Amino acid sequence: PIAKDGKVVGAVVTFMDITERRDMAAQIEATKLQLEYILDTGPIGVAFSTKGKIHFANPRFKEMFGAGVGDASPDLYVNPEERDILIGRLKAEGKVVNYDLQMYNREHQIRDMLITYLPMTYEGEEGILGWLLDITDRKKAEKEIEEKYTELSRFRRMAIGREQKMIELKKEINELLEVTGNSKKYKIH
Repeated sequence: PIAKDGKVVGAVVTFMDITERRDMAAQIEATKLQLEYILDTGPIGVAFSTKGKIHFANPRFKEMFGAGVGDASPDLYVNPEERDILIGRLKAEGKVVNYDLQMYNREHQIRDMLITYLPMTYEGEEGILGWLLDITDRKKAEKEIEEKYTELSRFRRMAIGREQKMIELKKEINELLEVTGNSKKYKIH
């Protein structure tokens, strides 16, 4: 439209709309790149699967499991029945958070994982988004600490028992020394 003074008003509004759209598209692209960077460099494996097939896997997930897009996710579970239990919990509770689970790594070795699963729809398909953290080394260290603590507790009980035995033995020796009249000469303190 043209105003009474002859200026074109509609072109300015259209130009502003296009500029705003370009700015928003640039912001969305920048946010997308930041999120991709976080996913690609994070220490946690992230994957999305539907119907037992992986549709997305970040580099850490691929490094941990040697699995990627198109691979079967059930093959990663040490106990496949546990996957069914987790899917049931996911459906019933809406999420599974910080669940301790054993999975096979890329060398088919058993690893302890701490997982969080959320339901997600991706390109029209219902699936599971998973965050997986390898806690094998942490669990091994915790076990070693527990074993050392148990050993320390055992030593402590033995030391307390020995100390008590030594006190009783000293008392018995001193009593015998008194009976024999040698308490002044050989008394144990």
